[in-house]
Amino acid sequence: MTAGPNRPVEDRNAKGLLYYQIAAGLFTVLVLVQAVLAGRGWFVDFDLIDIHGMVGNMVFLVAVAMVAIARFAMPESSERKTLVIMSGILVLLVVAQIGLGYSATSSDNPSAEAASLHIPNGVLIFGLAAAIDSRVFGRRR
Repeated sequence: MTAGPNRPVEDRNAKGLLYYQIAAGLFTVLVLVQAVLAGRGWFVDFDLIDIHGMVGNMVFLVAVAMVAIARFAMPESSERKTLVIMSGILVLLVVAQIGLGYSATSSDNPSAEAASLHIPNGVLIFGLAAAIDSRVFGRRR
């Protein structure tokens, strides 16, 4: 980077992208951990489903952080707008996922319908996370 009037913007862009990359990578790893916990919880040790739910709440927090980082830590650009929208969609899908998960495992009245939608929604979340990762990690310098 060079000294001059554009340096703060360049620094903000570099730091904002780095923070976003960290959050996006963490999000993807946590979603993968979710899948492992769900599979093992369903077939090996049902107690892992509780941990699956706890990690799901962390996934939500990271998704919200991704929106905030994209919106406030990156300079105005079409790329920022795209990342804000994609991250916002992730937040909505994760909220739906958490609702489906709690409905599927409710002790009063577990919902098979919710359980049947929980898995494909998880796949959709992972796919969108991978698309975001390809955008932010596949950038040329």
